[in-house]
Amino acid sequence: MKLGVLCVPVGLEEMQVIGMDWYDGRHGYVEENCPVLAICFDNGCMQIMKEENDDAPVLIDTGMAAVCCSWNHNGSVIAVTGTMQLSSDSKDSNVIQFFTPFGEHLRTLKIPGREVSCCVWDGSSLRLALAVNSHIFFANIRPHYRWTYFEHTVVYCYNRPDKHGTIVSFWDITNNECYNKLVKYLLGIASFGEHCVLATKADDSSTSQFSLILCNAISTPVDSKYMDIEPLWVSMNSSYVCAASRDNFLLWQYKTPKSRSTIHISSSRHRKERLYHIDDSPSGIAEVIQDLDRSYEMSTNMQATADPICCLTVSDNMLIIGRESGTLQRYSLPQVALTNRYNLNCCPYEVAINCNSMCLAVIDVTGILHFLNLEASTSSDDNSNMSLIKNVNNKDLSKFERKDVWAMKWATDNSELIAIMEKTRMYVLKEFEPEEPIVSSGYICSFQDLEIRAVLLDEIMQNPDRPLAEHILDLEVKSLRDTRDLLVKVGISEATAFVEEHFHPRLWRLLAEAALQNLDLEAAEASYVRCSDYSGIQFIKRLYNIETAFEMNELESQDSNEEADNINFPERWWKLAADINYNDYLTIDNNVAMCGTLSEDEDY
Repeated sequence: MKLGVLCVPVGLEEMQVIGMDWYDGRHGYVEENCPVLAICFDNGCMQIMKEENDDAPVLIDTGMAAVCCSWNHNGSVIAVTGTMQLSSDSKDSNVIQFFTPFGEHLRTLKIPGREVSCCVWDGSSLRLALAVNSHIFFANIRPHYRWTYFEHTVVYCYNRPDKHGTIVSFWDITNNECYNKLVKYLLGIASFGEHCVLATKADDSSTSQFSLILCNAISTPVDSKYMDIEPLWVSMNSSYVCAASRDNFLLWQYKTPKSRSTIHISSSRHRKERLYHIDDSPSGIAEVIQDLDRSYEMSTNMQATADPICCLTVSDNMLIIGRESGTLQRYSLPQVALTNRYNLNCCPYEVAINCNSMCLAVIDVTGILHFLNLEASTSSDDNSNMSLIKNVNNKDLSKFERKDVWAMKWATDNSELIAIMEKTRMYVLKEFEPEEPIVSSGYICSFQDLEIRAVLLDEIMQNPDRPLAEHILDLEVKSLRDTRDLLVKVGISEATAFVEEHFHPRLWRLLAEAALQNLDLEAAEASYVRCSDYSGIQFIKRLYNIETAFEMNELESQDSNEEADNINFPERWWKLAADINYNDYLTIDNNVAMCGTLSEDEDY
């Protein structure tokens, strides 16, 4: 039989086939009936077919002179090697590009050397071997897992050969329990607060093609939304889920049992999703009219755009959408209005907003990290000057970049802290200055109170049915580690001076706990005041009152010429209090009340 080739343009039929690879399905499929047969030509054109008679294959133009193509171990990524001219270079470079079976471009990796000729994966798809000239290069690969973290729950996805579809596992790391959910077509996942959202392709029997499913920490659906656009990218905040296809994006106000927006949803204002085209410039007026007149329907452009969407992120007051040309579009929330455009000299791959919505971190398709000041005064008429500019501390960000970055996470309680992953090292940037790196290959779950939680997804995927507690890493930033060392080796006074220079509520709480262990109530109270811990201040005040009561009891005992055993009672009480977790104030108060009722001759 003759195989139909559709990816080669008319007139170029003499192009040479440089690679063919057929995934055998031994590790399952990312989707039922997904493309598995890849055929690549030397001009960079490639087609991926479901089987040899597929008359509607996925067509890809890699834009390079290709020399080799290869599937990874589970058919989720295909690597194509060759040469092309990158935007940052003046001549052709060796590169390797990664695509999904459906043609979505993932990343581009530059390869050293003069001429690359071949590439092969290892058995777990965590490394690539590349033949360059007479040398063999090994590249560590960080897979783009579909996963998220919320409410002490890691949600990850995997496929099995004996099941059609994707298994979504909700792993409660506190109780080490897993709740599995089978999704036939999973497209994306995101989380915020106590819930996560699954972007799926609906069953054939549904009237709409795609759906958003809101789930709690035990995989129970609490809300859902059907829609017509394909949700390739999804993000959420405390009230909205934003999903985007290549041409359109949708804003859906979800409902949860404990949502703060429930009161507004149940009021006279009706709850409805809003659909926009990426080429439009909404002003927010249409939403106001729709709130006043429920019969008003906004018309939406559904035409394909010449500059598709490639990433998005959302905070409580803004939405940022990246496009393949390097343009970033900023929208206000909850009234969706286009407020600004920023032009980058790269194609963004991932974007993230810090906790005060003043700075944006951007990872481009080549793994370079940039920062963008969102609060700079810019004119909408001069978009050329809206790229990487100075931040609030007058640091020039136009020349700032970190290479080989594959993950990032802003701190939720400090707008100046961000954790990034470079190769096999984790860096914490404070005011864009890196601290000492930590050797790790974990995926960052959360960053709060100067502590970073990461999960070793590579190890979990080796046996996804049984994740282990040692797959969770809790790491501390340098300032927290240094404060602990000062308290142990030097003392409270020197540690106080260090915390004054590196102000953070977590450091003051650590200082207060150390002062309590040394029975220094004055220093503990001052530390609780600095971190605005009202419960800690009340606890110190109660300790002062109890200490005064004990002193009065001692004086009365001495005046009555009784045994001096009660004089040691405060010291024994302090020992009891020192063994208690100081964050559990209720437990301490109960122990204090119990100690006050003990008789003189009781031993405890």
